[in-house]
Amino acid sequence: MIRGQKPLLGAAALTAAMFLVSAGSARAQTTQSQPPSQQQQAQGQSPNQGYLSSSQIDDQTLEQFTRSYLAISDIQQKEKDQLASEPDQARVQAIKKDANQRMMKVLDDHKLTVEKFNQILQSIPKDQELGKRFIAMQSRVVKG
Repeated sequence: MIRGQKPLLGAAALTAAMFLVSAGSARAQTTQSQPPSQQQQAQGQSPNQGYLSSSQIDDQTLEQFTRSYLAISDIQQKEKDQLASEPDQARVQAIKKDANQRMMKVLDDHKLTVEKFNQILQSIPKDQELGKRFIAMQSRVVKG
């Protein structure tokens, strides 16, 4: 994402899909010995996971999410650029692992879980007010 451009909410779905895949594969190794319900939760697939409304997300959480979203988008773009020209499969796996670790660190730094990040991300296109708040927050964060 180019930081000067107005964000597109359609990009949120792509980011969610990419991050769910990345986070799921990273968590798979640590959850193989857990019962299936715990595995689903660790992979961001909680059976009770619903969409959040704008009123359920305070400004601080939305700012944490927005900063994470922007950082993760940058990491994913850099990963995509690196993978486009990398023929070595061992190096491809190393690039993916590194990108995943950096994305997880972003979430940790912003005090968000993968589940919470994905829940907010999936809620944005569903709640018009939340979408407006997210776009406004992006403008503040990028300018700030």
